[in-house]
Amino acid sequence: MRRFLLGFLVVLLFPYVVTLAWSGAAGGIAGPDGEKEDRSSELSGRRIFLEQGQKGYVDTEEYLIGAVAGQIPAEYEPEALKAQAILARTYILRQMGDEKEISEGLLDPEHTREADLISLWGQEHMAEYYGKIKQAVKETEGMILVWEEQPVEPLFHRVSAGATRNGDSAHPYLQSADSHFDVEAENYLSVTDWEPSDFAARISGIEEGYTVDAATAAESVQMVERDDSGYVEQIQIGSHVYTGEQVRAALELPSPAFTVSSREGKIQTVCRGIGHGLGMSQYGACRMAAEGKTAEEILKHYYKNVEIILPES
Repeated sequence: MRRFLLGFLVVLLFPYVVTLAWSGAAGGIAGPDGEKEDRSSELSGRRIFLEQGQKGYVDTEEYLIGAVAGQIPAEYEPEALKAQAILARTYILRQMGDEKEISEGLLDPEHTREADLISLWGQEHMAEYYGKIKQAVKETEGMILVWEEQPVEPLFHRVSAGATRNGDSAHPYLQSADSHFDVEAENYLSVTDWEPSDFAARISGIEEGYTVDAATAAESVQMVERDDSGYVEQIQIGSHVYTGEQVRAALELPSPAFTVSSREGKIQTVCRGIGHGLGMSQYGACRMAAEGKTAEEILKHYYKNVEIILPES
């Protein structure tokens, strides 16, 4: 099976990630020049208690620099980075509710370290990329995305299957949006040829007590339901019906937009996109930004009937 590098998995395959942060001393964050910034009195008035490393409180706006740095490629267009900064801030304030502070442990996952960003970016790009992320956070300071005056659940993913997905009744602002640029993204299409025994073993692990027969696994696959954007809702393998997400997880596929077929004695999966397909496509946002779209225009393309506001401190 095709193996992805660990860094690729962390940054690309798990677009549910929304709260990575730069570790720094409480009350200030050290930039590439080693100087510490004090941003504790800025608009948000909110703060986060760091539980790992040097413990203490850090201002939300300061925390966001590291959060955005861990979520989206820093080489992306500035307006795409700004859109991501608004989503990251929306997540944190949504988690806080009416409180003025929150423990880092209640934000998922834990923060990243400076060494991790050096590994991700390379030392030669640290100053440049840190500056871009910092500017994106600064230019969107305090801004969050709301629907009917409430912070949205700011879902995003790296690359859609060509269109994003409709949300459920709890996410009425998530309606399928065109993201045709995504078909040009690196790793948009991934193909894996499975030995029937490996395929059957992985699917058998989804539900305890049920075993898929390797000899008949390929012939037993039936697509039950796809959504309008091409993502698998339900698929039958053997006598069991699984969700697309269950099969994606079991096979470690980049997204639940996949097909399964027999090919020369093996079982082939063809997968499109990277991530769950809900909310903003980061690659699509970058391409829209390159065509002159603003962060606000990008967000209102991927989220419907929403507004960007500055909440009261």
